[in-house]
Amino acid sequence: MVISGLSIKITAPIVIISALAIGLTAFLNLGKFERTFSELERSRIRFVVSDLRANLETGLGLGLALKGLANAQAVIESEAKSDPSILSISLYDESGTVVFHTGEPLPSNAIPAGWRSAASAKEARDWQLLEEDALVVGTSLASVIGIDAGGMALRYSRKAHDSVVDSVAESLKLAAVLGTILTGLVAMLGISLIVIQTNRKLTRIEQSLRNITNDKPHTPAAKGGSEADALIDSVVTSTRAAMQDLAGTQKILKTRLSAEATGKQS
Repeated sequence: MVISGLSIKITAPIVIISALAIGLTAFLNLGKFERTFSELERSRIRFVVSDLRANLETGLGLGLALKGLANAQAVIESEAKSDPSILSISLYDESGTVVFHTGEPLPSNAIPAGWRSAASAKEARDWQLLEEDALVVGTSLASVIGIDAGGMALRYSRKAHDSVVDSVAESLKLAAVLGTILTGLVAMLGISLIVIQTNRKLTRIEQSLRNITNDKPHTPAAKGGSEADALIDSVVTSTRAAMQDLAGTQKILKTRLSAEATGKQS
């Protein structure tokens, strides 16, 4: 099938609009997936933090200080080993000094300033902070009489999160490209067929008009034919009638001119 320039001109805007629509849909779906996936991930991490807090506050409820919790180090180490994505777990006292820690080391013995700001900025006990390569979820710890006993911060790697999001993004990108190509091919095929059919009708009309000019007979279309055939028959009939009228008028003019010329000579 030969693709004409007219088909390309008609198809190009359709392909561009389809590409924009499909791309926008893929982008919105990716954003929705990332938000939902992030919320589920954070909910799971907050559950882990809440479980650890309940375990630690059991000892604090007995009147022990955070430094006096003998099982604290074993508890956070056990939790860190259960999930490879946990980068570190830190327990710090009310002054911000790290008392127990497991996993990747911190820059100093005190919690980072960003953690302290995030923990003090919210009235709720739980807080979270997004770092470049990790999600930090923290919570405050309270003694038996409700006095601030410090807090806990869990750093969770974003590698698995980013890997899943990137994989979904690649799949959506591939689907968008294939959808755009398929839409373009279908549009090109459909428009090419329409253009070919239109060209055929115009060619038939042109040939019929040439036949009239050359005084060749025209065969009317059979009953039940297409609208194009009916249009051709109508054009041929009208054209023949117009040509007959022109021929009659031409004869009348010739007769009058001949009579006037004879009158002048006499």
